[in-house]
Amino acid sequence: MRRYKEWAICGMLGAMLGLYGMARLCEKELLKKEERAARNGQSVRTACKWIKMIQSGRKIKDYFDMHGIDSVAVYGMGETGKCLIQELQKAGIGIAYVIDRNPHRTSDEYASYTPEEILPEAQAIIVTPSYDFIEISRNLKVGKETAVICIDDIF
Repeated sequence: MRRYKEWAICGMLGAMLGLYGMARLCEKELLKKEERAARNGQSVRTACKWIKMIQSGRKIKDYFDMHGIDSVAVYGMGETGKCLIQELQKAGIGIAYVIDRNPHRTSDEYASYTPEEILPEAQAIIVTPSYDFIEISRNLKVGKETAVICIDDIF
C-alpha cells in the first residue's frame, strides 16, 4: 500500500512539474504573439495615416520640402520601407543608403548597412518600423547633423 502512495505522489509531482513547464513555454509563445500583434497593429495605423495623407491631396514631398530635406536614408527594408523608397523616388527625394537589422534584406540600388555599423552622414534617416522607433533611434550610430525621423511623423 505504501508503494502505491509513493507512486501516486511521484505521479502527481511529475504531472505538476510538467504542467508548470508547459505553462512557462506557452507564456513565452503568447508574449511573442502579443508583440507581433502590436507590431502589425502599428503597421496598419501607419498605412492608414499614409492613405489619409494621399486622400487629402498632400504629397510625401511636401514634408521634405517644408524641412529642407532632399536626401535621406531609409531604415527598414520590409514592405513599408520598400513602398517608402518607391514614393521617395517618384517625389525626387534622393536615397543615400538603406539600413536593416537583417543583413539579407539589402537593396540592389543602394548601399546597405546594418544598424550596428557606423553610418555615413545623411540629412535624415526615416525609420519605417515605427513600433520600435525610440529604441532604434537611440541605437543608431549617426552624426549630430543627421535627423532621425519616424515615418509616422511624415504623415
